[in-house]
Amino acid sequence: MGKPPGGGGNAFFKCTFCGGEFNVSYTRVKAHLLKISQKGIQPCKDITNETLDQLKKEQKAFENKKNTSSRSGYIDIASILHDDIQDPPKKKK
Repeated sequence: MGKPPGGGGNAFFKCTFCGGEFNVSYTRVKAHLLKISQKGIQPCKDITNETLDQLKKEQKAFENKKNTSSRSGYIDIASILHDDIQDPPKKKK
């Protein structure tokens, strides 16, 4: 949904599954969607097991790609849901 006023690492996030709105970091968005407990955010109650399995596969693929790549990690969460991981934006010289 965007960045809150004043900057910082957090962003407004609205879950497309449960409709919850949060001011959180990427780590907490990941914890919400992957149902990881004790990360300062409630796990999403509306994600189906099938969707959860798909999200976990995408996260694992991203982690593997990040660990074998010299580029910095970038993932567009919205793209995960549409089975489309994007490359990081190119830096201007």
